[in-house]
Amino acid sequence: MNDELLDQLGQIIIQDVRDTAITNWDGYLEGKFKGTYAQKMYTLLSTADKATQDLIRDLIPRVVDETLIIFLQTLDRRTDKLELTVKNSEKNFSVYGFTEDLSSEYETQGGWLERFSRQRKPE
Repeated sequence: MNDELLDQLGQIIIQDVRDTAITNWDGYLEGKFKGTYAQKMYTLLSTADKATQDLIRDLIPRVVDETLIIFLQTLDRRTDKLELTVKNSEKNFSVYGFTEDLSSEYETQGGWLERFSRQRKPE
């Protein structure tokens, strides 16, 4: 059950946060969204030439991954002030009962990124 709960957390982080952020930024680059912020981003990004837009497209998952890794490392370091719990139908569990290093769960071979992402990954 511990692995299942940890994987549920990883799947939420990867699919609901990482993949959504990448999809949103791809949409800003392509002008797919109509909101005020999205239109502002599209106007700004569309002024770049194709090579620059390709570079931005390549950087998007790298920036998202780096941000999430720093966030997870911060959770790992600041257990004195922060506690992350996952719950099943019965009760809440501290993730640190399952792992000591959330960032390694994210990026290692066979980790959350590799198993749960539906978006592109940096090479």
